[in-house]
Amino acid sequence: MIVRADFHIHTGDDPVDRLTYSSYQAIDHAADCGLHCMAITNHGVNSWTFAYAEYAAAKGILLIPGIEARIEHRDVVILNPDACVCDINTFDELYAYRSSSRLIIAPHPYYPMRYALRGAVAHMHAALDALEISSCYAAWCDVFNSAARRAAKQFDLPLVGNSDAHNLWQIGSTYTEIESASCTCEAIFAAIKKKNTRVVSHPLSTVSLIKFFMQNIIPPRFR
Repeated sequence: MIVRADFHIHTGDDPVDRLTYSSYQAIDHAADCGLHCMAITNHGVNSWTFAYAEYAAAKGILLIPGIEARIEHRDVVILNPDACVCDINTFDELYAYRSSSRLIIAPHPYYPMRYALRGAVAHMHAALDALEISSCYAAWCDVFNSAARRAAKQFDLPLVGNSDAHNLWQIGSTYTEIESASCTCEAIFAAIKKKNTRVVSHPLSTVSLIKFFMQNIIPPRFR
């Protein structure tokens, strides 16, 4: 079966970003976009709840627990974490944390962001299961995702497409089609690690890029 998934979505439960929409609204929008699987990956916290998972299941979506953790001052998306995830402080510990029941993704790895992995990919790629293709690009400029594609070939890692949504309208713009035996965590993670994936991505318009920058990059005091 083909599973359409977005593993990097932020919601109003995020303690760092001041987002105006709820996790329920994010699930609704993902369902409207035809996704079968998603992860709410807020900064430093696993926002997954049974209530969210049941609500998502009623919409035909598998909601995978997730977190965008900060390790050695770099962002890493960890899917299906347990309580021990908060004790990970180094890339070596992250490597030891790897499991068939988890997926570790480098989000926006080559974007010019303070906490992106960038050059760290070269010496910690063994701790990663996949590199992300981000939704934040235009048809006339996709250099940062291009760098991720080159690194995926160099380090023999699969690519996954994620929205890194900080706005509802971003959900559905970039996602991953996964050829999986079933829509379960174990089957989906196994398929990704075997590279049975295809990134589906639509560039943002220049207006949408400016809108994203104004809403999410410029600090609130300057808006």
